[in-house]
Amino acid sequence: QLPHRVCGKCGHYNKREIIAKSK
Repeated sequence: QLPHRVCGKCGHYNKREIIAKSK
């Protein structure tokens, strides 16, 4: 798995993924 959290380019969709995983 790539560190999507530090991906600034796709941070807009990464934030959604992180929030979804947090729920």
